[in-house]
Amino acid sequence: MASNNDSGLNNSILSMDSSSDAVEADKSSADGDRGQLPKAPASAARDSSSSSSGTGRAAAVAAAGDPSCGDGGSGTVGEQFLVLAKTAKGAAAVQLVKEALEAPGLYVFAEILHMPNIKELSSLPEYSPYYRLMEVFAFGVYEDYLKNEPPLPPLSPLMLTKLRHLTIVTMANSTKTLHLDNLLKELCLNSRRELEDLIIEAIYADVLHGKLDQKNGVLEVDFALGRDIKPEDLPQIAATLKAWCNTCNGLLGTLESLVWKANSTKEENLRRASSIENEVSKIKSNLKRQAGGGSADVDDGMPQSDSIRDFEKKFHRLKKGAGSSGITKPTPSKFWPKS
Repeated sequence: MASNNDSGLNNSILSMDSSSDAVEADKSSADGDRGQLPKAPASAARDSSSSSSGTGRAAAVAAAGDPSCGDGGSGTVGEQFLVLAKTAKGAAAVQLVKEALEAPGLYVFAEILHMPNIKELSSLPEYSPYYRLMEVFAFGVYEDYLKNEPPLPPLSPLMLTKLRHLTIVTMANSTKTLHLDNLLKELCLNSRRELEDLIIEAIYADVLHGKLDQKNGVLEVDFALGRDIKPEDLPQIAATLKAWCNTCNGLLGTLESLVWKANSTKEENLRRASSIENEVSKIKSNLKRQAGGGSADVDDGMPQSDSIRDFEKKFHRLKKGAGSSGITKPTPSKFWPKS
């Protein structure tokens, strides 16, 4: 029995070795078709092994949020980073901040800043610059990063591009026609070509929509992404919304008064039309009664009046023709009498 078991175990091991060899052969053939990808250096492997598991998952979240991977919604990516921020602390939280600032499609950071573990970074001297860096990405522009004292951590190429995109969004919120010369100055770019490439990237990333007019040197913005709201801006926003509500209430009151006036005018017109119709019907009935009585008198009296007039005419003719004797003279004939 033992020998049979040993032989079965050896056969299963051999089959596993053959299947692994087949998998390696398939991988090598696939690498040969598309080119061998470079392997990560050993130092990177040590860094990834020394970092927490939360930051490793953050990298996967950033890759999942890439629009080229199919589902790159900013809300989805932000929610995943919020989940990771619940457990990341210290260096892991700093790494999470870096990956959030580089994550494609993520342009709102206020919720991440309000997470307790991330907010704790502001009280740690060695990590507070990264917290202030995320504040710039949430509420500021590229000029704020340059003027910040003490200096903030250096930006990676992805961070720099994203901060410049956010700067264009902030400028587009105040005016929809942006001059390219002003953009060059605000973004610290050296050529129009770099600026045009940056604008095209922003349009493809759905950060803004518009038309680039190279002839007139302007960018006509049709849509710009919304940014995070600074806490100190909340009273002003509340006052603006309150004024808007008051205007809406006043407008509603005016509309109600106009509706009431229109209904009153309509009722008055209906009453007037009804009274006119009643008057018209009364006049019609009176005319019908008068017309009916007059026609009966005419029918009864007209033969008598006609006969009286005919008799009087005949009488006057006879009276004139008879003379004093009352005998009518014979009327001479126009023709000779027959013999």
